[in-house]
Amino acid sequence: MINIATHGGSLYSVNLTYEQMSRIMEDSFIKDHHFIGFEFTDGSRGSVKKDCIEFFWERDENEMEET
Repeated sequence: MINIATHGGSLYSVNLTYEQMSRIMEDSFIKDHHFIGFEFTDGSRGSVKKDCIEFFWERDENEMEET
């Protein structure tokens, strides 16, 4: 699981690996104005424009259980 941060400081937990997200962001076929579909960790789904993603990071699942 990873977290993504978007413009405006919104943070989302999504069901992707760090490697999958890295490939999406590096892929030149997916243009900045295209939407990327995500499944969020609560089971909901949504889309975010590629160029709205500021950064992403991998989180430790045990860390989430402690909070």
